This record gives sequence, C-alpha cells and structure tokens, in this order.
Amino acid sequence: MKVLRLKLNPIAVFLMILILIVCSSVTAFYIATENKDAIGAPPSRFVIKEIYQNEPWTFQVEHYSIWLSGESYVGPVYLEDQLMGIVVQSEEAYLEDMNTKRRRTLDNFFLTLNSETYLQIKGDTLFLPLENPALQRRITAAAQTLIQLPEVQGIAYPRIFLPPDETTSIYLEGGEVIPSTDGITFNNQPLIYFFGLVVLIVLLTIYLLTMDLDRSNWLTRLYATKPMLRENLTAAFSLIVILTAAMQGKIHNFEAATVHSDMIILYWAIICLLLILHKKQFISAQAFGLASGWRSYFRSIIIVPVILLIIILFSTLQFPSGINMFATAQQVALQFLLFFSYALGVEFFWRGFLQTYLERLWGKGLGLLLVTALFTLPLFLATYHSAGLPLPPTEALEVFFFFPLTALLLGYLYQRSQNLLSVALLHALLLFLPGILVF
Repeated sequence: MKVLRLKLNPIAVFLMILILIVCSSVTAFYIATENKDAIGAPPSRFVIKEIYQNEPWTFQVEHYSIWLSGESYVGPVYLEDQLMGIVVQSEEAYLEDMNTKRRRTLDNFFLTLNSETYLQIKGDTLFLPLENPALQRRITAAAQTLIQLPEVQGIAYPRIFLPPDETTSIYLEGGEVIPSTDGITFNNQPLIYFFGLVVLIVLLTIYLLTMDLDRSNWLTRLYATKPMLRENLTAAFSLIVILTAAMQGKIHNFEAATVHSDMIILYWAIICLLLILHKKQFISAQAFGLASGWRSYFRSIIIVPVILLIIILFSTLQFPSGINMFATAQQVALQFLLFFSYALGVEFFWRGFLQTYLERLWGKGLGLLLVTALFTLPLFLATYHSAGLPLPPTEALEVFFFFPLTALLLGYLYQRSQNLLSVALLHALLLFLPGILVF
C-alpha cells in the first residue's frame, strides 16, 4: 500500500509561513489595542524635575496618616509634564492606619496621586529646593527603580501598570503597595492569548530564517547514537544538583535582578565537571550537540537581533526612544559580561547537554518539550521557596506560562541552529536590555 506524501516547494512553504506570521501579528496587535488594561502599558519615561527638602510634614491620604521628619526629601514625578506622584526619602517617617491604629516605618516610597490632591495635602508646608547636585543625583538614581512599580514580568520586558488619576497608592521598596488599589487590573486571558501569539510569531520566524541550514546528515548520525548508561547517570546527577540548589533558594527567577555570582559558579562548576568527564572518556562527544561551521554560526547570530526586535516591538508596542545609561560605559559592559557568562553557563547545560541528551533519547519533538518542562522546574522550586503555596497569581503566571515559553523559544532556536553562542547571546540580551532601554 502506497502512502501519498505531499512535498511542498520551499518557496510555497516560505510564503505560507510568511502569511501565518502576518496574520498572527495583526491578531496580536488587535488583542493589544482592545485589551490595553489587561496586557499592560509600555515602560513610561518618568521625570524628576526638582527635589525639595521639607520641614516636618504630616498629611492624610484616605484612612492613612503619614508623618515625615524635617530630614525628608520630596521629588515630584512627572509623566509628559503631568504630575504622577512624589518620591519621598526620609530617615524618620511612618505610616499609620487609622482604622487599625497600626504604625509602620517608611523608608523610600512613591505616592501616586493627581496634581490637585498633591497641592491640597501640601498645604502650608515649606519646601526648600535642594541645591546639592551630588545628593540630587543620588536621590534621583534611587527613585528610578521605585517609580516603576508595580510591574508584571513579561517574556522580556516589564509590563507597567499605572493606577488611574482618581486613585491613590503608596508603593514601597520591594514592590509592596499600600493600600492596594482597584485601579490596577490584571486579566490573564487576553495576556495569555497575546503572548501566545508572540511566541508563535518568533517560532515561525526562527524556522523561516533557518530553512536553508541543512544539517540533516549530521543530526541523523547524532540521534542514531543513543545515550549510554554513563550519560544517563551524568544527566540525572546534574539535574539533582540543580534541583537541590533551587529548593534551597540558590537558583532564582528568570530576571536580571536575580543573577548572582553563586548561580554563575554553580553552572560553570557543572560544565567543568562535564568537560572533565568527557576528557576522561566517561561521556562521549555526542553528549554535547554543538555544530561547527562558520556559516551556521554567522547565520544564527544574525537571527538574534531579529528575534529581539520582534519581542521589543510586541512587548512595548513601540520602538525604544533612548538608552538609560545608569552607569559608565565600562560598568554597563561589565554588567553585560556578567549576564552573558551566566547565560552561557545556563545554555551550555540546558541546551548543549541536556536538550541534546533528551532529543537523542526521545526524539526532537518530545526532547524539546521535556527540556522546556525541566528548565521550568527549578524556577518553580525557587518561586515556591520564596512565595510558598499557593503561588500568587503573578508568580503563577510567570512559572506556568512566561518561563516555559521563554525556555521553548531558546530551545527551538538551539534545535534549529545547533548554535550555543546565539542562544546564550539571546538569553543574555533578554536579561540585559530591559534595564537600559527607554520607551
């Protein structure tokens, strides 16, 4: 019995995928424009135009009473010349809930309110312009991280949610909000649809840009060689080490702020162990699915900026308008090298070793899905270690949606290119760029 197989012309495949990308893009933009509150607004450019030192000041917002000492500094925050709130830094300040009579100490906080309310509570309090440039820069630098709250981490870029003008919120360091306002809404369904389409667009783009990278013979030989018992033991031992570190809080979420030296040391220690085992011929060269050839490396590196452009455009719905140079060029470069060394270690293990191992064991499709799930498991354990169960809605969405999709993108890029450098570069840039791009 003959099986009829339809083999499409490469040009037809190219056009079909291109049409799918266009249709998915139009649908994603439609969802974004119809559900702005659910999907979130792009990071906004807040401006602190002046900083004041005030005399002792007590004011009331809703059922909260706030007392500031004379050593407090107040910086009005503007968004396109509209007053959005004030950043306060104080050595001695407290907030009292008049309903419960509970008092808590305040350090730095961002009070969102409209200009009318601000001028009303300001009253007759004396504000003196702060003329110390060094102190102004220090206060402004500390405020920049505070006035970005609250946020929900997307695939790469923070989704900023600003309360409407008629609401009042006090954002404390660490992301806590007092009181929580109904103006901050979060509807999972449109966001899931939107980012699901974004991931589909990126996957189709990766396939489109790697159609001519033919490595079938090399991959056929690779997948024909099944893992040996020693490689099974090595993979199991490495996973146990990483999962144990995650349960102890040593591995953190897929965010730039959580990249620490202990994580870099852990991954590079595992890599050194794998290379030693390879040199001792305990595991074979097939354990590392690393393709060679300058053509493959060059093409794969070119794909990275294309993927970044798609993610930036869909995550922010606009192009970057500038760069936030929060430090010197040398410090920025060192920070990127830190992220890249971390990303290279992570990708060498998860993609270069474990994904290759699982694909040789179970095939390309199932291997990619398994490594995606396993990559998410330490992040779930780390989130559980910090937040407990049940996970808060935001953390649950990250663990069960954003983290797996990010891992799927990285794994598919590696599967199509077999280029570890491009995957590590993409991983590092996803961590690095949100902190310096201004929209």
